[in-house]
Amino acid sequence: MTPPRQGAAGPALLSPGEQPLRAVSARWGRPRLLPAVNRAGLAACSQDRPGLRLAQLANFLSPTSGGLRVVVEEIGAQRWGTGERLLVVPGPATLCRTDGACRICSVAGPRLPGDGHDYHVLLRRRPVAARLRAFAPDLVEVHDQTTLVWAARWARRARVPSVLFSHERLDLVLGEVPGVPGGPTERVARRWSRRMTERFDAIVCHSDFAAEPFAGVECETVHRIPLGVDLKLFTPRSWPPSCDARRPARLVFVGRLQREKAPHTALDVLEGLLSTGIAVELLMIGSGPLGTGLRERARRSGLPVTFLGHLADRSAVAQALALSDVALSPGPRETFGLGALEAMACGTPVLVSDTGASRELLAPHAGAAVGGTPEAVRTVHHWLTDQTEHRRARRAARSRAEQFSWERTLTSIGRLREELIGSQALRGVSHRRFGRKR
Repeated sequence: MTPPRQGAAGPALLSPGEQPLRAVSARWGRPRLLPAVNRAGLAACSQDRPGLRLAQLANFLSPTSGGLRVVVEEIGAQRWGTGERLLVVPGPATLCRTDGACRICSVAGPRLPGDGHDYHVLLRRRPVAARLRAFAPDLVEVHDQTTLVWAARWARRARVPSVLFSHERLDLVLGEVPGVPGGPTERVARRWSRRMTERFDAIVCHSDFAAEPFAGVECETVHRIPLGVDLKLFTPRSWPPSCDARRPARLVFVGRLQREKAPHTALDVLEGLLSTGIAVELLMIGSGPLGTGLRERARRSGLPVTFLGHLADRSAVAQALALSDVALSPGPRETFGLGALEAMACGTPVLVSDTGASRELLAPHAGAAVGGTPEAVRTVHHWLTDQTEHRRARRAARSRAEQFSWERTLTSIGRLREELIGSQALRGVSHRRFGRKR
């Protein structure tokens, strides 16, 4: 087997004290600093202000959600400086509950047809707007580009800033619709992206890949802020080397069993490795509409695959990643690649697609971006048969993941929030005085 093509080093990350807020310029790849805010005036506005009243709106969240749920929870958690928080999500029925300083409201919405998850969507504006009015937020953050973009207009009328977190590439989603030509789809997506920059005060993308639809848009509102990983939960553990004859090598796939995550690729790689004579097994963690077909394929072909379904216990996921030899994250349109990053944090080298944002996370020897099954099989075979290379890959994966802490991510998001709320206050258009007691 020839040595694999290693992933190129991803973007260097500065420490929180070094990294300025940057906005994507009209010429892609040349970020410009945000206009400076009067810090003295901002401090005066914020001196007696209680904690941030943050409203978050999100679609496509369910009890079996993965990365999106983690992101919404992490950036809205009270420990990051939010005083009170409202989270509005869709569900089968309307129900509100309070969890500490967080008010969680599930608003009844239709279930997405043909989906293996219990995904619902927020279509009715009135109940969502009513909860926003009652909460009176300082900032509205929207985690959806479809049925919730109207919230930017609501925020503007309420004289509070709004932020869109761009978690999907609508151009690629539309491109998968049967019978829809690519050219018009791309033009529609570009126009939609331009409209988003006009409606929202800021747009946050977590990778260069996620920000591509906004390239060429004359705006200063698009910000690239990478996500983070819990480095204490996702951490390496002792495990016999992959070439240990006493056990088969273990591959692991963590993600929804849906087409966009390409779970069939994991079975393709497993079959290719077995054909080389390597003793190897595959652990599949996740649920979704493709689950039945994947189980049937594994049974029919006699493949050593263990399907665990969705694991709500994040520590169990971390343990599975740390006790595996190679993680497979082949989704071709990931807008960040949180699953790949969590595997790297566990010291497990990761195989990703050569399209999508996951490849931006890689560093030399920490993983590899591949373009097809034959290359994937060669790469994993090299890791599993060369103990020295595998140990180096484990060390490199953990070292790269340590550059992506949640503390660093929230420092950048907190600075953006400060800029937005401070600018709003200094313009004298805020609907609430910062020093006023609630």
